[in-house]
Amino acid sequence: MLLVLLLISTILNAEEWIEVTHVYDGDTIQLMDGRHVRLIGINAPEIRHEDRKGNYQKAEPFGEDAKQYLTNKLIHQKVSLEMDHETQDHYHRILAYVFLPDGTILNNKMVEQGLAYCLTVSPNTRYEKQLVKTQQIAMDSGKGIWKRIAKNSCQTYIGNKKSKRFHTPDCTFNKHSPLKNRIVFNQIWDCFYNGYAPCKRCVVMP
Repeated sequence: MLLVLLLISTILNAEEWIEVTHVYDGDTIQLMDGRHVRLIGINAPEIRHEDRKGNYQKAEPFGEDAKQYLTNKLIHQKVSLEMDHETQDHYHRILAYVFLPDGTILNNKMVEQGLAYCLTVSPNTRYEKQLVKTQQIAMDSGKGIWKRIAKNSCQTYIGNKKSKRFHTPDCTFNKHSPLKNRIVFNQIWDCFYNGYAPCKRCVVMP
């Protein structure tokens, strides 16, 4: 019985390599077995897409670049997935860090190229510090999306230390957060540099 349990444990912990057959955008892919995978810890700019009302939304700056970069890296390549605490989102996508055979973490690589920004979603925070450090280097180098973010644009934002999101002062999400969780930033650059991601409801990206 013990040998059977050890064998099962070995199988479950063994690396599984599987081919990528499709890239939807800069942070979502499909594997040969049909599974859809969302690269966690990051968010890439949107590509042109249809919203829930059937209206087409134009691509965000660097959205198509992010998709093309990920396509060049992954299409027909074999990858391995590393899960964090939560393994699936409400769209039934697998949440994972995507590894290439040489050890490259694609989630980190997208941030390194300035084609995605850090998006911390608790409890999936295993590589948060590494991703934020990579983002700071990409920002200092002015790569990708950081070419559009001005260091001297003065506008107050309120960060939520718990959710790692930043909001405009009048955002309803911000108004309901406890004072102990709030931190004030005087420019959008500082929000990103400290690893905070924008609220989708109130923050308009440059």
